[in-house]
Amino acid sequence: MFLKKNVAATKTKLRMKTNSRLFYFCLSALTSVLLYLAWPVSPFFPFVFIAFVPLFWINEQLGGERLRLGAFALYTYVALALFNIFTTWWVWNSTPPGAVFAMLVNALLMLIPWLSYRITTYRLNMVWWSHFSIVPAFIAFEYWHLNWELSWPWLTLGNSAALFPELVQWYEYTGVLGGSFWILISNVLVFLCYVYYKQKRARFKSMCYLALSVVLLPAFFSFLRYMTYKEQGKGTEVVVIQPNIDPYTQKYPGTQHFIPYNEQYKRLESLSRGAIGNSTSFVLWPETSFPEDILEEPNLKDLTAHNALFGELIRFSDQFPTTAFVVGADTYRFFSSAETKEGTAYPTQDPNVFYTPYNTGLFIQQGQAPLFYHKSKLVPGVEVLPYPKIFGFVTKSLGDLVVASVGKQIKRTTFVSRDSTSIAPIICYESIYGEFLGKYVKNGAGLLFIITNDAWWGNTAGHQQHFHYARLRAIEQRKCVARAANTGISGFINQRGDILAQSHYDEQRSMRQTLLYYPKPTLYSLIGDITGPISIVGTFVFVIIGIVGKKKAHE
Repeated sequence: MFLKKNVAATKTKLRMKTNSRLFYFCLSALTSVLLYLAWPVSPFFPFVFIAFVPLFWINEQLGGERLRLGAFALYTYVALALFNIFTTWWVWNSTPPGAVFAMLVNALLMLIPWLSYRITTYRLNMVWWSHFSIVPAFIAFEYWHLNWELSWPWLTLGNSAALFPELVQWYEYTGVLGGSFWILISNVLVFLCYVYYKQKRARFKSMCYLALSVVLLPAFFSFLRYMTYKEQGKGTEVVVIQPNIDPYTQKYPGTQHFIPYNEQYKRLESLSRGAIGNSTSFVLWPETSFPEDILEEPNLKDLTAHNALFGELIRFSDQFPTTAFVVGADTYRFFSSAETKEGTAYPTQDPNVFYTPYNTGLFIQQGQAPLFYHKSKLVPGVEVLPYPKIFGFVTKSLGDLVVASVGKQIKRTTFVSRDSTSIAPIICYESIYGEFLGKYVKNGAGLLFIITNDAWWGNTAGHQQHFHYARLRAIEQRKCVARAANTGISGFINQRGDILAQSHYDEQRSMRQTLLYYPKPTLYSLIGDITGPISIVGTFVFVIIGIVGKKKAHE
């Protein structure tokens, strides 16, 4: 009888333990669902202010008697992995191996600040203020993730407000990391409201008022700024071209419905000719839209000699002497050495000649040699092999199936037209880096020109998220944005982050709009992501307090 009772008790404990684990996994899934619902292009942004509360609750339930770091890591990783999958699954359309790597490894990296949070709260015996350690830890992680070679900051928390620019006008001071701070601090305060309620603390109502104030007051003052902000600058007419050429089936030789290069060029020229007006200052063609690779030569005569279609583009642009063209192209240069300032040069059949390919923005205006801007923020695994001295063996062992790096430009240069209008040439992935764009503005840019090819992702949330992120860049820099996409969303955004005009997916279209040119930098343009270094210091402070606090607890 005693043995039967012991067996029954053991089964009951196992069943309770299993049920607890299942419940924790459900809470993990709840965090991922709340984050997904809060993310563009979903309209439920407010869910982001409670999305992490389930993870805080799991941390509390695991207790402070034992660290149980493995269990916390498992539940948290499930939440972060599902969040990555739900919001960026569309990367699969471009590169299936890259998608798996990006989603699962990015979730693993996002786990790092949460492990720091678990250790800190454990060492401080779950005292209420220890939960704030997640704030600097996570922002420090986001800052680091913006600035290393495996950078994938698509899911920076502050980006979640992209559909609601009227709520984050203060990004002109802090950038999106300020939004991350707002979201994280709000989540902690909401969780503390629960803790105070459970413990029946007298200050429960005060904590609730504080949480509500932290959530609502920044949004309220932002809305006032949005309503009272007056755009500044001189009117500049811009045309954007969306040729809608499928990169999988139409753009390249050997694809199923390949469009000959001369016909691709004629489409771009025809759309441009029909849109250019007497006052048009700039025309934007999308990323890599020019059909043929271009050899970069120091003078115009040599350029046109190597590429007949490029000669046609020069003759076409000459018909519009007051209009400058910004054109996306694939270009390359020859070097005498394998090592260059802009990356690695690759061997040719001549052992004394090497070449470097570039994802390039061309600047063309009548009577001047074309200018070249080389994309500098490259997509890991697609345009650049991160840390080639460490991972170079990957390309060699797989027979170069993994892409080798294209060249990149060290400095942020602007294109300047005859009337001294200075613009920022931003290529695709670069447009999600606020501090990076601020360097153009510090160099005089008064308009942000984004050229991109979002067709790689198909008609998914990917191209929509990318477009709406540009609204945050407009607020951060207080600059109007013109955006030319091969397909996806081309359009115009004003200095408040409002959409002035936009195209639809799978549509050939040209659009013309007058934007305000305003070169004055914002505070964020000047100081960048200062929130990041401050958060790194804050994280170290919590680590030191945790070490000292635990020591004192044992004395």
